Amino acid sequence: MIPDVSVVLTARALHRRRLPVLRSRQVFLSLLLCSAMGSGLLRATGMDVPVPEWREGPVRYLLTKAEDKVYKRLTTGRERRLFIEQFWRRRDSEPGTLSNSFRNEFWSRVRRANGLFQDQPHEGWISDRGKIYVLLGPPNEIISDEVARSHRGIILWIYRSTWVEILGPNVVIAFAKDVTGAFRLSTSPTADADVFKGLAANTPSDLAGAEGVQMQLARQGIGIDPLLAAQGVASGMSELSMLADLGRLQQTEHLILNELVTAQALFGAVPVIASSAYYKADDGTTYTALNVFLRSKSLQFHSVGGVQLPDVAVYARLEDPVSGELRYSFEGDRDFVPAPDNATAGVNDYLVYQAGAGLKPGDYRARITVHDRVAAKTGTYTIDVSVPDFYSQKLVLSSVTLAERLTQRDQAPTGEKKKPYVFGHMEVIPKPGMAYAKDQDFAFYFQIYNAHKDAQTERPLLDISYQFLVKNDEGKYQPVGKPLELMGQVSAAQGTSFPLVDWPIGSYRLEVRASDRLSGQSAERSVDFLVR
Repeated sequence: MIPDVSVVLTARALHRRRLPVLRSRQVFLSLLLCSAMGSGLLRATGMDVPVPEWREGPVRYLLTKAEDKVYKRLTTGRERRLFIEQFWRRRDSEPGTLSNSFRNEFWSRVRRANGLFQDQPHEGWISDRGKIYVLLGPPNEIISDEVARSHRGIILWIYRSTWVEILGPNVVIAFAKDVTGAFRLSTSPTADADVFKGLAANTPSDLAGAEGVQMQLARQGIGIDPLLAAQGVASGMSELSMLADLGRLQQTEHLILNELVTAQALFGAVPVIASSAYYKADDGTTYTALNVFLRSKSLQFHSVGGVQLPDVAVYARLEDPVSGELRYSFEGDRDFVPAPDNATAGVNDYLVYQAGAGLKPGDYRARITVHDRVAAKTGTYTIDVSVPDFYSQKLVLSSVTLAERLTQRDQAPTGEKKKPYVFGHMEVIPKPGMAYAKDQDFAFYFQIYNAHKDAQTERPLLDISYQFLVKNDEGKYQPVGKPLELMGQVSAAQGTSFPLVDWPIGSYRLEVRASDRLSGQSAERSVDFLVR
């Protein structure tokens, strides 16, 4: 019988006599399979129900020992609900977005596994193929040899690229059908699927000679499976050495899925995030800033003067959302300007690119293309752009831009052409997404338009209030203390930052209200953000 703890075997190639040859490099890895198949498992359809059995469901593939220990001690539904939210939040590959892409992808794969693998009397995610599917997604190629004289069935999954550094490219995963008819992960698929395994029968004539000897040795746990030996895998690579990777991989399974989601599981593509912000221009248009964010680790760098730098081209076309007619384009190599902070970005940081232009108010569809010249990869992203009209008699606020960094400048830019990232005396580096770490400063910037000006000072007289709200367990926002009020402000441009070190982790909303003392008008705008 196949032991409870099975391993994934990735080999350089397949047996020439029975299965097509795959040219791939020799890679061995192991993944631990949970052997407990108790009847009390939480059904995958229950997803994230805060019950004690949650830890026994599909999330057991991701739970660390420490997390499992903590969850078992929880006694109330509220405690479990908070734990589950924090569990997924820690694994969110795009923390700046409202939707948790890691969580969504995980449960989507669980549902697909349940539909695909129904050869056992339990849900598909519990099976060996189900676990690999959940962790790595669908393979690029499947080689199936389920009807043969000498074995019950062998299936090989081939991943040309997994986006997971620990696995590398050209990974081959073998499944052998056991006596119950279930496909199991196997280090020795030829022996494990052998119809004569465990029987006192003679070796079939077509397995005589050296190959037959190798199979008999493999049945006894000695040497290498002939599927591997035929491709030159060293005989010294034993199952024990394959198991050496077991602990390391068990600790990094959630990182495997995280990298796949971060890269959007698109081979040869560059994952892109984009946003837009709107400000009043001087010529009757609305200055529209398009921000493009690229995770540093998704790009390939090259050496320029001894310094490792990316070579990225960003383009955008703004079209009519109905007819598709081109309305504006950023198709010059220098239209999108890299942020100054790109030069010091770390491997997990985002690189920021911004382009801007004065647009007529209305609806657009922005089609953004990013080309990584070094890796010869391209990514695309589409966002809807609704450009507001700031030219009216009413008091109105610009976008409230969440900032990665605000810097006071000595001089405002001169000339008619507006510079990216620069608004008056302030340099504003936009934030990718909406999530802040507790060791970061929360920063935001906005402008106030159409306020009346005092006849003598030629300046507005504004009262500004900031009300912070936090999302409670019921999903509703409730105020955090009293509003912060700044009275008698004479500047229509406002930028603020402060540390978050004492803020509890949670989902927040900032409501900004500006009141014009001279006209009696007021305007409001809000923005959501996260503290993690």
